Amino acid sequence: MSQLRRSSATKQLGTLAVLELNEPTRPAGAAPFHADLLAGVKERATAMGFAVTHWKFGPGSEISLKRLDQILNWRGIRGLVLLPTWSEPDFRDLNWKRFTGIYIDYWIRQPVLHTVCSDHFHTLFIALEKARELGYRRPGGAGERRSKGRLQGRSIGAYLGYLHAHAEMTAL
Repeated sequence: MSQLRRSSATKQLGTLAVLELNEPTRPAGAAPFHADLLAGVKERATAMGFAVTHWKFGPGSEISLKRLDQILNWRGIRGLVLLPTWSEPDFRDLNWKRFTGIYIDYWIRQPVLHTVCSDHFHTLFIALEKARELGYRRPGGAGERRSKGRLQGRSIGAYLGYLHAHAEMTAL
């Protein structure tokens, strides 16, 4: 951070690699979300003086994580942004002594990294409030069973909490 504060925004500070695991079981709806995340990372990184490179790896891609580790090292890339994965991610094949990274999702075990993510609880609460303002009294919801565990109950928690706070609304 001190290097960032001392430098001007127009000076190139380095390159960040955005890593995306190629997952055959990932739902199709995840692709636009990943594209939006990548665009946001590029916009903010560029404003701060960083270049961004995007890498897909894993099953069905031409590159393994071990090979990607070598390439990133050769290119002098030290900052990694890991896009969300549908399955529990395992990035142990990267030499984490060389990298600083962040994961865009709730949690990651291998390796343990800082994370950033959307606030699904708050987002659903806002959506329910909007439905209430529009006159709806029996809100319902649908989602994939697989995402329930991944979101750690945040959606159902928001739904039930909202219904509890607003007695005039009833569940379907």
